[in-house]
Amino acid sequence: MIIPCGEVDRWLKSADVIVVGCGIAGVCAAIAAREAGAAALVLERSSGCSGSTAAAAGHFYLGGGTAVQIACGFHDDAQALADYLTAVASSPDEEKISAFAEGSAAHFAWLEARGVPFDRSYYPLKAVIQPGRECLIWTGNERVWPFRDQARPAPRGHKVAFDGLEGGGALALDHLAAHARTIGVEAVFDTKVDALVCEGDRIAPKFDGIAEALAAPDTQLRLFGKPEIVGKRRMGLALALGASIEEARAKARNAAAAVSTTP
Repeated sequence: MIIPCGEVDRWLKSADVIVVGCGIAGVCAAIAAREAGAAALVLERSSGCSGSTAAAAGHFYLGGGTAVQIACGFHDDAQALADYLTAVASSPDEEKISAFAEGSAAHFAWLEARGVPFDRSYYPLKAVIQPGRECLIWTGNERVWPFRDQARPAPRGHKVAFDGLEGGGALALDHLAAHARTIGVEAVFDTKVDALVCEGDRIAPKFDGIAEALAAPDTQLRLFGKPEIVGKRRMGLALALGASIEEARAKARNAAAAVSTTP
């Protein structure tokens, strides 16, 4: 729902940056905004920080020469990480892969500097999740042919220092949320976002072709309803199920192509 600014009779709070959702992505966004000097406000419909991270094991796939990789004697660099991600992707986005690979070690340092704990240790066995606190593990197919011939292998799974198979994600989220509070990020819980306020001539777009997009079975749309913008910006997602990956992708592409926007 979009509400014209003129229809708002009073404001209870204000901030330079408002983040909707207090999962790990929202908390990190709020931290970055606050550390850049902005007043940050997080709105969360549940009673605390949650999201899928709270139920996750706490693995971060990072490389390029993190402090843990170096401490455990594994050489890695951004080019090797980018080569591997390119090799395993069906449609690699070189720009995104390059940005992730070049900033991966710094990403690790960013998390650790804000309280997320990582031991300097290596788990040598093959497992989905380490049973103990060991940090570094082979979580991908880096040592499997043909990828081992396309990119220099290195272990890149980093588990938060947590004993057990579940709970590392919640631990990471708790530490990040604590840091956010320390630096002055304000969070309001039990608050659901039902509408956006538009000001001036900024209006929500109208989506056409929705019925056609949803005509195929097992097809869904997620439309964001963002205000009109200059340039390109993702306005939604098309989701589909199929008997194969190729069929599902084809259905999703057809659904996306059927949708258009008008101011």
